[in-house]
Amino acid sequence: MKLEQAEALLKRLEAAFNHDLMPDTRGIYIEKLMTLPLATGTKRVEKLITSARFFPKIAELMQPSDEEYIVPNTAGKTRWAETPEARYAAYRQDRLVELDEPTYREYLRDPEIRARLESEWRWAWEQQQMARPVSTQGGGT
Repeated sequence: MKLEQAEALLKRLEAAFNHDLMPDTRGIYIEKLMTLPLATGTKRVEKLITSARFFPKIAELMQPSDEEYIVPNTAGKTRWAETPEARYAAYRQDRLVELDEPTYREYLRDPEIRARLESEWRWAWEQQQMARPVSTQGGGT
């Protein structure tokens, strides 16, 4: 997960528990969150928000659930990472993290809003891909 994504998840936890972390403690939480894939971190944060009575310790946040399959967050490229599907998945993750709290809640609860946002994101991403030079569309830098 990216730094911005980890910061957004931690802000969500802080808001849910009405708890502000000290800057040094905040840095440790973010560092640990960044070791997780975004989907895993998001699931854990959401589960803690709905089940924990107090602001979770780092150990609680890092503890995988029984049904969770851990996928390491690797920096290396794989064949899948170079596909358009993977590039769109990363784009979509960024859009999810950028949502404000009320919109995110609506996204989770209302299938029509979710479908509308997904459609808008797909369209915007496709427009970006069409505007890119041909030499960079294959995953090159």
